[in-house]
Amino acid sequence: MARRRSLEPNQRGLALIMLISILAMGGLYFFVSQFNSVRAHQDRDLKTAQALKMAKEALIAWSVMSTTAPGQLPCPEDTSLIGMATEGQAMASCGNTLRIGRLPWKTLKVGDLRDGYGEPLWYALSPGFRTVPINSATPAQLTLDGTGSAVAIVFSPGPPLAGQTRPAISAAVPPAVANYLDLSNGSGSTAFASTGSPETFNDTLLAINSQDLFSAVTPRLAGDLRGYPGKGLQGYMDIHGYLPCAATAASAGLQVALTPTGLFPYNDPDMAFDTATNNRLANNNWFGILTYSAPDCGTATAMSATITIGSKIVSLRF
Repeated sequence: MARRRSLEPNQRGLALIMLISILAMGGLYFFVSQFNSVRAHQDRDLKTAQALKMAKEALIAWSVMSTTAPGQLPCPEDTSLIGMATEGQAMASCGNTLRIGRLPWKTLKVGDLRDGYGEPLWYALSPGFRTVPINSATPAQLTLDGTGSAVAIVFSPGPPLAGQTRPAISAAVPPAVANYLDLSNGSGSTAFASTGSPETFNDTLLAINSQDLFSAVTPRLAGDLRGYPGKGLQGYMDIHGYLPCAATAASAGLQVALTPTGLFPYNDPDMAFDTATNNRLANNNWFGILTYSAPDCGTATAMSATITIGSKIVSLRF
């Protein structure tokens, strides 16, 4: 009996150790589960942020390269092409009003961009950015959280919330915006929101404002104005060896002597533009709103100029 009693404390101690081990393992499992959950959430957020950033950059790059109207943005996806090899292309035409749809990833040449939940990105386009004239004075009409304005907004819709259904889509059954974007974002108005109650809102979005867009467009326009041998400022330089003076509002695009800063002297006969460049600049009224400055204009030392659009200044040296 003495031997049996002597074993009982050891057994109780072993049981306690096992209990502690079980509790420790349970705590470790909970910790690892929580860690993995947080890590998975962070990974989804990172993928979403990267997709939105890539979409924003692609939209701006597409706009800069427009041959007719730098500053113009593409229409949303053409839903009639869903399920076809051309799925992801933008609508050829969508008017000049508010447009909301999926991102036209094929037109932007960025691949089928998706958020961290595997959902395609969405895209809202402000009125005014489809039909010429389009320039830095064109008002951005999308508001965000009741303030400011945006030219466009790209969205990650996240997973569906209560009340949202997302059936299999096709050209015959295109995706409905209210099943993807939340609250005012899916209402068809120009007022958008970036936050809301988790029960009713899980959109993540990234806006493109006028500064974002036209800071990128300005160097392209400056290149058009610079021209090449026989055309633009370079054409004028080829003939005279120096840069012209600026025009004024009253000079109809002709340079005015001793006027170093003003409007661009686009009408000077020694600075003819090719037809495509002239149309791109004239049809969007860039000649009427940008500022041209050439110190010492009209003299042999006038070898540089600046082009200013809004707060963006581009220097040209010859």
